[in-house]
Amino acid sequence: MQTANRFFNYHRKIFYTMKLKITLAHLLIIFSLASYSQPWMQYVEPRKENNFFAIQKAFQEYAKVAPSFRTEKKFGIEKNKIPGFKHYKRWEYFWESRINPDGSFPEVKDYYNEWLKINNSKSQRSATENENWSLVGPFQEIPANEGGMGRVNCIAFKPNDPQTIWIGTPSGGIWTSNNGGNTWNNTTTDNLPVLGISDIVFNPLNTNTIYIATGDGPSGDTYSLGVLKSTNGGITWQTTGLTYTFSQSRRIYKLFMHPTDTSTLFACTSSGLQRTINAGANWASVKSGVVRDLKFKPDDASVVYCSSNTAVFKSTNSGATFGTAPSGTGMPTSGTGRVSIGVSAAAPNIIYALASKSSDDSFRGIYKSNDAGLTWTTMATTPNLLGWDPDGSDGGGQAFYTLTLAVSPSNANELYVGGVNVYKSTNGGQTFSLNAHWYGGGGQPYVHADIHDIKYIPGTTNSVLNANDGGVFKSANGGNSYTDLSAGLAIKQIYKFSNATADETSIIMGTQDNGTVMKFDGFYDRVIGGDGMDCIIDYANNNVVFGELYYGDLYKSDNGGNSFYSVAPATDGAWVTPIEMSPFNHNTMFAGYTEIYKSIDNGDNWSAITNNLTNGGTYRDIAASTNQNYIYAATNSRVYVSTDAGVTFTLRNSLLPSSNYTSIETKPGSPQTAYLTVGAFSGSNKVYRTTNAGVNWINYTKTGLPVVPVNCIAFMNNSPERVFVGTDLGVYYTDTTLAEWLPFNNGLPNTIISDLEFHTLSNKLRAATYGRGVWETSMANSFLVSTNSKAEELNFQIFPNPSSGNFRVNFFDDLEKNKIILIMDVTGKVVFEKNSITTKSLEINGNDFSNGIYFVKVSSAEKTSLRKVVVQK
Repeated sequence: MQTANRFFNYHRKIFYTMKLKITLAHLLIIFSLASYSQPWMQYVEPRKENNFFAIQKAFQEYAKVAPSFRTEKKFGIEKNKIPGFKHYKRWEYFWESRINPDGSFPEVKDYYNEWLKINNSKSQRSATENENWSLVGPFQEIPANEGGMGRVNCIAFKPNDPQTIWIGTPSGGIWTSNNGGNTWNNTTTDNLPVLGISDIVFNPLNTNTIYIATGDGPSGDTYSLGVLKSTNGGITWQTTGLTYTFSQSRRIYKLFMHPTDTSTLFACTSSGLQRTINAGANWASVKSGVVRDLKFKPDDASVVYCSSNTAVFKSTNSGATFGTAPSGTGMPTSGTGRVSIGVSAAAPNIIYALASKSSDDSFRGIYKSNDAGLTWTTMATTPNLLGWDPDGSDGGGQAFYTLTLAVSPSNANELYVGGVNVYKSTNGGQTFSLNAHWYGGGGQPYVHADIHDIKYIPGTTNSVLNANDGGVFKSANGGNSYTDLSAGLAIKQIYKFSNATADETSIIMGTQDNGTVMKFDGFYDRVIGGDGMDCIIDYANNNVVFGELYYGDLYKSDNGGNSFYSVAPATDGAWVTPIEMSPFNHNTMFAGYTEIYKSIDNGDNWSAITNNLTNGGTYRDIAASTNQNYIYAATNSRVYVSTDAGVTFTLRNSLLPSSNYTSIETKPGSPQTAYLTVGAFSGSNKVYRTTNAGVNWINYTKTGLPVVPVNCIAFMNNSPERVFVGTDLGVYYTDTTLAEWLPFNNGLPNTIISDLEFHTLSNKLRAATYGRGVWETSMANSFLVSTNSKAEELNFQIFPNPSSGNFRVNFFDDLEKNKIILIMDVTGKVVFEKNSITTKSLEINGNDFSNGIYFVKVSSAEKTSLRKVVVQK
């Protein structure tokens, strides 16, 4: 497949302009916005700054008066968006299904206690299913300079071993390499309660002792439990004295260990600079406010510098206390948004400060002190080192998200600045030149956008590693060229995904900040840029593919993902707008914006079929039944049902909780039976079931589910109504024969499950995760085959195959025993069923079948087999 013809190549600039040329255009799913100078926070009452509804209202008030930035959203159509809209909308989407009913944020102890409960019960569990999850990917994308494997927050080198590298990701845990980044392995953090890592620190005197800052410092994608510690090289981890609750709205940005006293560490956090002098047992705040960075004076560790969002502060007693006034004179005293600092062992008295503007997060200046922070000199204020354009002539930036400064340990005049792009100075910050660019602009090397960490490789003078939103990149020649070292990092944060029904290997997924990614011919490729959302591969035609950007910006491909064209209605939906293909007829599709839209020509044209049911609200999920008349649609707080193919919809909320709805699914072949999942951290209302099209709902939570959000649901066809749900702590299932929910997590990382889908042809369940890619497990012990793992295959033949209509099933063994036959279409709908068969053959009238692929399952008491038949009339 010629990747040069791909949609992303052709429209790269459109999508990236749309993605990045907005002042605050990167994902910040955060626990609270109060720790930042976000403009809408001025509209929040101080006593309500940690309440979801208060922040939501504040953004709405801000939106009424905020200046707009023009961005190209679709081909030739310009739309105006206010600064920070992506920042806010991502945060809102994540949290609207996780908050408490009063808008307060949950306690981290609730989540942690559930993890402890699950972890403690694992050894007591008797296997009820032989699930064994394995990673599907993505492992690597082609070509490498067009995509990204996922976000990386930090880089750490094992002391005295620069070939051993550890990196931390926002929701994919820690990954390690023992060969300089050529290959990667994930560590035992897969079993931690959270997989967000903001920083990593080794004890240089005993490298088996490691500290990690949990959660996602840059944008809060995952929960923070505080600082964890390992004393056995990362095999197991324990909590330290620094722990937080969600309601405290805390984040840890960086960790630092005292260079000569390994019992002393510092944590830069949203609630001040925290210090321990007893290896993490106890922590005390030694500097209030937001602290983002810290450095030790290279020749005197009793001198410690730290930076707030506005200035640099200095301690002369090993960080026990810091002055209340900023260090020295010469730096701006107002208008600064964030500061990063850098030092060099080559000139211990020199310290640099990289500052952003509080007004628009653009470049404020590089400031240099030659006297350990007593006085400062302005070195440069232009060009805009934090913008997007190759020449730095644009305005704005995103310093709230990425602001990185690295100074060479062997040359104090050499420094790198990381924002969206990489800039380099070789004259002490007087001038800067573009060193790497997010799409290779300005004739410079490509490095994925959004630089979170730059570190010189120990023992080298010209080699650096760069952690960014696409992975890890390396330059061995001072930035003249870069190599992407991200292959093997399975850290995609996925919103939604879809299988190709007739092809086990083809998958499409919408990923955070790394586009819509599709797997074909054994390789993964980004086919649409920007943020990928919902997506579909047509179950009747693998060449028809749908992908989506935020707000329901929908695109279609008729050539298997080689190129796409816009098919979106002229309106906006939710951050992740649901799209649904009818299992009754693949040409019929539904999409949930502020109205429900319907297409009868396979998504090429759309018409609204509702009239302001939600009063301007958007839809969270849509489920179309195998009976074309039944359609279910859910917002965050309402469920609507149509029983006349969408002509009318009725509100069906009887006995449901007031909000936090996450997904809805119908039972194949039984259109009045549906399931609804619920987020939040309440243990008594996670799953609801209706058998009368929503007239009444019953609480189907039973026992066994962890007290964490349930995000998605998948229905196993032809089972005893078995359903699987994806939660913030793995996968669980139940059916009508069980009185509880059972875990289904063997081999699965302890990560947020964002989407679930069965692949009938291969008899597999697949799970999309928010940080660890796509996983799958064989359902070999499910109802589709014998529950006896030693069962032999029942021998039968289908003739003719392909069939022009009628066909015959010939049986060759177990002739004297009763047999059961089920025939299912590609959606799992049962189109034929017969029990107590004792004849040698059975005629099947396929004239009523539509053209397509069908699955024939034949079972006797001891044997089971599954075959495929193609009907082509």
